[in-house]
Amino acid sequence: MRSQTEALAKHHGLFDAIRAGSNRLAESIAFTHIEKRRAPSLAMLTGL
Repeated sequence: MRSQTEALAKHHGLFDAIRAGSNRLAESIAFTHIEKRRAPSLAMLTGL
């Protein structure tokens, strides 16, 4: 499981890209985040 610090850093990166108007970078960060967390998130949800 990821640490809260790591998760917060990733979200700050996304926020910084959005704030800077770097749409492509924000899109890339968001897409990567979703793809990396998809399987673990679905596994957690199905295990409830």
